[in-house]
Amino acid sequence: MRLSQLKEVFPETPIIAEALWTSGASQMRPGEVAANAFNPHNQIFKVIPEGDQVLAFLTELFKAMQKSADEDYNKGVCKSIHAKIVADPHFATYKDLLPQVIFPEPVKLRKDEKYGSFPEDLVPLSKMKERAHELRADKMAKAKQIIDMLKSDEAFDPSIKIEEKEGIFWNDVDTPFGRFRIGECPRKIPSKEKSAALLFKCALQDGIRVFVSLNETNESSDGVDGKASDFWENHVLGLLEIPGMKLVKTGQTVLDSVREPQDASQQREQYNHPQVVESTLEAVMENGEKIPFIHLHLDGWINQHPVPEIRLFNVLQKRIFELGGDVWYNCVGGKGRSPTTAVAQWCLRLIHKALQENTPLDELKINIPELCYMAKKCRSGVIGQACQIVDLHEWLGTVYDELKVK
Repeated sequence: MRLSQLKEVFPETPIIAEALWTSGASQMRPGEVAANAFNPHNQIFKVIPEGDQVLAFLTELFKAMQKSADEDYNKGVCKSIHAKIVADPHFATYKDLLPQVIFPEPVKLRKDEKYGSFPEDLVPLSKMKERAHELRADKMAKAKQIIDMLKSDEAFDPSIKIEEKEGIFWNDVDTPFGRFRIGECPRKIPSKEKSAALLFKCALQDGIRVFVSLNETNESSDGVDGKASDFWENHVLGLLEIPGMKLVKTGQTVLDSVREPQDASQQREQYNHPQVVESTLEAVMENGEKIPFIHLHLDGWINQHPVPEIRLFNVLQKRIFELGGDVWYNCVGGKGRSPTTAVAQWCLRLIHKALQENTPLDELKINIPELCYMAKKCRSGVIGQACQIVDLHEWLGTVYDELKVK
């Protein structure tokens, strides 16, 4: 978005348009601008005007949000901002300026400050499919409530202090069952080779031998900020400069794929064919030593959409479990598909550990929102789609059915 376009969005407060432009927020959606404007850890916080311009700024911002297509996202942002204004003394003088039409549904703040606690969502494994059905009903109303509370808790939890390191595009989630590194695809030209090299160098040095990608083939953004969605292929690996190490892809196998319908009109022309592909790779050291590692790719999963097929997701999860150890998860942004897949693997390892300890299958219970929140405490803004909460419950129901048959 150009500066002239920003000034059209904020005609009464051009100072805001200029501040957003200089702070690097010009590419954000209106809802993202709003969310970040009230985040004291973000640079945009510094551009909030004082005095009489506050109301004009807020009014224009929310008008822009109402015109955008991100209705569900913006609704959650409105609730979070309302809670922020009510709870934070810094904004106490602003709350009376806000017309109620902007915040028709104020959020209920946690009086006990037990952020990330969802006791009512501790669900028996045997009831997961039933719970998924409840969450999917009424256009996923209950799932959206969980997402709203997760976002609200993340915004106000004082224990969350995520340190972002320059040049690092991932975060580690340390679980009782290994380290799950969650991040985004490396950048394209001009930094494609440097970003991909850093990804592999750090991961291999840290002992990670399993890499999982959830983005579609050729999925990327335009321009220099685009992502390299094929960074594990030889045409990219051959360009990487890693001191003392050369990477090469040695093989590829399709583990499973979606069966396309016979009717051509029903085929998935709008995105890549959903399939799980396993690639074998090697890091060849200067002394001749070869370090093998695995890359798994669930193709055909559209960004901000449900998984293309629960069966395929299950194939992926079982293979990750078989390989074990620490895992590097990535998608284009590292906020939705990657953490959803990581939380699912966390659940699977938790289940198998409990079974090894002779816990009866029908006594197993899992709290998906609380595991999602633990991921949020390590990487900000993850798992923000209601469909991701539904998918996790639906998939765990499939896991239960398979284990019950054994």
